[in-house]
Amino acid sequence: MPIQISANEELDVIREVISTILDSALVKRGSQRRVTLADGGVSPEYLSYVRHGVYMPKMQTAREIADRLPLSKEDKDRWLYYVNRYWDLSHQFMRSTHTLSATDIRDAMGKVANHLKDATHGSDMEQTARRYQAATKSGEVLLRSISPEQYPFEFVALSLILHDAYSVVGRHMDALYVIKRGRILTDQLEPVQKYINREQLDRLKNNAARSEVVSLNHIGLYKQAYELSLKVEHTDAFRRDKAILLPHLYRDRLNSLSGIKRAPISEALTLAEDIWRTCEGSGDMFMPLLSMLGTKFLGDVLLKKPNKLNIKRALHLLGRTYDTLDAVPNIGTLHRVMLTRTYAEAWLTSGDAVQGYALMAQALAIAEQAGLQHQVAQISKVLNTDSARHAVS
Repeated sequence: MPIQISANEELDVIREVISTILDSALVKRGSQRRVTLADGGVSPEYLSYVRHGVYMPKMQTAREIADRLPLSKEDKDRWLYYVNRYWDLSHQFMRSTHTLSATDIRDAMGKVANHLKDATHGSDMEQTARRYQAATKSGEVLLRSISPEQYPFEFVALSLILHDAYSVVGRHMDALYVIKRGRILTDQLEPVQKYINREQLDRLKNNAARSEVVSLNHIGLYKQAYELSLKVEHTDAFRRDKAILLPHLYRDRLNSLSGIKRAPISEALTLAEDIWRTCEGSGDMFMPLLSMLGTKFLGDVLLKKPNKLNIKRALHLLGRTYDTLDAVPNIGTLHRVMLTRTYAEAWLTSGDAVQGYALMAQALAIAEQAGLQHQVAQISKVLNTDSARHAVS
């Protein structure tokens, strides 16, 4: 078998050259802030993303950056050559889907999936932000390069990864679009199921439908999300994969119930208990995290009906979970922010504004640093009120 470098590997190499040379030049200069443009065209944050290979500057921006780098004219020209080479190759990569082998696609998908995994379960906030951006950017390029007719499973699997990345960074319209398109494809595969892996198709169908539930919740269509989750639960595909999918689907349904008026507390309690029971009886390393999220979303439902009993329940459940977050395997920055936000809301609902807004401000600071734009938007709604400003003043 001939030794060769794939187009995706070549892009990775060029990206590393561009970011490494920029990093070296900025270190020589002493501060990336001195390279920024007076009119704000290039910010220190943007330069940081280029340095870490998350963004690649367009040619005009690259020229503006190069003019301010302490490099010789020859080195500046070569740096711009590689930026231009990156975009030329990237465009060729997107146009030449037929040249991508299944191995190339799966290798590239593995890198995108690892970016998302590292972001979701990592604890370093700045690294989390970079990883989410890397998953989004590289996933978008790769998805445009995959033929859904030739590689339908890979196309849907990558759509699922992109959906999750879009959701976290607050791009909910894109998340809904990419997952609806993926669901259309899984439906088209159904009539030819004898030619494909039944288990694989079941998993893709279930996760695609569940991801749409997540998107509908994020844009406030809680009733539609709830109804879709009920439909998913009654499919043969779900029943064949119930042990794995139940905690995910019930967690998302709890989220739906938190936005539906007059949602029965008894149903929410039953869903949470089913999540806890399933997670406790499983040896899966991610089940403790799902159990914690079940508690978080049950707390959201309880706080929508804030009588004394429900507030007491929420404070007890959320407080016990908050105090033991460090013991939860695979917990990431995102999950910490989610639980802290709901715990803060419980204190606010109980009447303790000092404790509530302090926890909410803590969650916001972490979310902003980690690039969790959906969480930032949700927390800001609470903090940008007269009551909040008065409490923290």
